[in-house]
Amino acid sequence: MIKLEALFVILMSLVALSYTTKCGVNRNGLQPRIIGGKIVPEHTYPWMVYFEFHFRKSKYTAGCGGVLVSNQWVLTAAHCLEVIASRNFAYGSAFLGINDISEWQREHSNTTLEISIGPSNVYWPKSYENFINNDIGLLKLVKYIHFEAEHGNILPICLPKKGRPVNGTNCYGVGWGKTKSGELSSKLLQSKMPIIPNKECGKIFPVTQNQICAGTGKNTVCEGDSGGPLQCLNEDNTWTVEAEPKCGINKNGLQPRIVGGDVVPNHAYPWMAYLEIKSKVNNRNIVEACGGSLINKQWILSAAHCFENFISGEVYLGTNDVTNKSKHTIHFKFDPKDVFKLKNFSNYENGDIALLKLSKPINFNEVHNYISPICLPKKSASLNETNCFGVGWGRIGVNSPTTSNLLQAHLPIIPLDQCQKRFLVNQNHICAGNKVHSVCSGDSGGPLQCLNKDNTWTIEGIVSYGPMETCKMFQVFTRVEKYIDWISNIINHNQ
Repeated sequence: MIKLEALFVILMSLVALSYTTKCGVNRNGLQPRIIGGKIVPEHTYPWMVYFEFHFRKSKYTAGCGGVLVSNQWVLTAAHCLEVIASRNFAYGSAFLGINDISEWQREHSNTTLEISIGPSNVYWPKSYENFINNDIGLLKLVKYIHFEAEHGNILPICLPKKGRPVNGTNCYGVGWGKTKSGELSSKLLQSKMPIIPNKECGKIFPVTQNQICAGTGKNTVCEGDSGGPLQCLNEDNTWTVEAEPKCGINKNGLQPRIVGGDVVPNHAYPWMAYLEIKSKVNNRNIVEACGGSLINKQWILSAAHCFENFISGEVYLGTNDVTNKSKHTIHFKFDPKDVFKLKNFSNYENGDIALLKLSKPINFNEVHNYISPICLPKKSASLNETNCFGVGWGRIGVNSPTTSNLLQAHLPIIPLDQCQKRFLVNQNHICAGNKVHSVCSGDSGGPLQCLNKDNTWTIEGIVSYGPMETCKMFQVFTRVEKYIDWISNIINHNQ
């Protein structure tokens, strides 16, 4: 990793050396014609790069965007490069000269260039702080690109001049991220985005002078657009990259970027707790794992069935990789006196909710943004049925091992009457998931968490149970809103 100043010097040197072709020009003469999240005509933005990541022991892939800034260098977000540098990264590719990233199109296009990528060629500033600050990085391609040989299908974008103000007009977010339907796009999309003054943006998000806020409720970027550009059209009809997008930031300035059962970037969900629970079954000691959610400085919400017959346990906060605890990880031991369940809890189908009291309160000032609580739903509030995610360290299939890295999946809410055809559920439950996106064994106790309109997250459900024979269908969650009085009562009487 290198300092931000050094990163800028490298970029400037590269641009000076490599721009035998004028930057920021699409040679075919195409300019943006379709805005507001609409499809971009082919080769309109010949600097766009699509990264695809593959992981060890996982069938899932993840993606990020980037922009070509010279013959051999791609500018993207540091949190995307962290994925390449992670232990679970297996292999990946950078695709250039492409609009449609569908597998068939990639294999049959004669204008697409695929280049292998790896952890030895990624750089980001030492001062990078997750999504909070300096989320910028460079990837060096193993192949030198000859622009003339690519016939204008691959060209670099211009970098802004140091010290000049942001070009606030004719700016577009471009990427392959999620659309209004909630699905990732296989075709390159663009959206015209007004620049929001940092003073106004700072009332909602913790932003610095190193960041730009842009977009509206209708025109914006979203998950899957990470690393892609906020690009602005100059008076000379060239394009300049101004920023990488920050989408859906929570109150800690951190957000998920990879969905569909894929790896969650470090500290994206600072309330996640990993529980190792030692139990006695048939005179044998066994250790199992569950998830949980921090709801205030001393209490974790989980599932009651996680604590059946348990003897003792340990809980970890501030970590995504449970095999590689970081300096930000904190750890507590607990025993049965620290766990509270409903008196009438008998099985998964009735009151599967529990509270775990930590041995001492967490000082959030000391742990910075690496650990913080999730919001509880308000009593009698209607269920937030959009942008809900299951999060945990569970299996990716019935016969698969649990994962050491925190995973997330976007889960559709299933109507209760439909769910009742398969399970004994009532108004105290939520059903969510489908054949593609779901939770599985090992995710028990973790949250069904939903993004609110004010960009905060609420825990709507707790992973409870599902069919034994498969994870590829909807699962049952305990509905947290129905137990708000019980939660308040336990906490208030056990200070």
